[in-house]
Amino acid sequence: MNRELDEAEKEPGAAGNGMQERRTGVVFLSLVVATTFIPWMQLVEGGADASFISPTESGLVLATCFLSVGGLIAAWLAGRRLPPETGPRVNRPRDAGLVLAILAAAANLLLAAVLRGRMSGAHGSFAQELQWFGPVWFLLVVPVQIAAGYCKGRASIPIRKPAGVVRAGLPGAP
Repeated sequence: MNRELDEAEKEPGAAGNGMQERRTGVVFLSLVVATTFIPWMQLVEGGADASFISPTESGLVLATCFLSVGGLIAAWLAGRRLPPETGPRVNRPRDAGLVLAILAAAANLLLAAVLRGRMSGAHGSFAQELQWFGPVWFLLVVPVQIAAGYCKGRASIPIRKPAGVVRAGLPGAP
């Protein structure tokens, strides 16, 4: 009986494994969320050296970060809530989501490093650096973040068993 339970726990769809896989997805999406703020804060920090950051600019930075996080969460929910037959089909969404989340985090960190280098050498202002940084970030990083959220949402869709199917070896099973 114990060996049967041990084998059932090793199955991919076993009760204990599903929750752990979801937590892994949440961890990687949290990594994306955390790294989203890094280049924007680097932009504010670098701009503060050259000139005073206005409340409007601060509000723009925070609103942009929260908008991005909202898009990521919405994409995750869309991927999770859409029926499997609808929406874009992704082969191996867990792997695709993992790769996209890592790419988005790396792109955020790379942009932060570029901003750090540009602003420390040339002492560019917030407005000057925002002219190139904003479009690059919105066209490069945000779509990758949204795709990662969608894939991770697709990977966390619970597998529904048809009625009457019972897993052998579990308590209460025949």
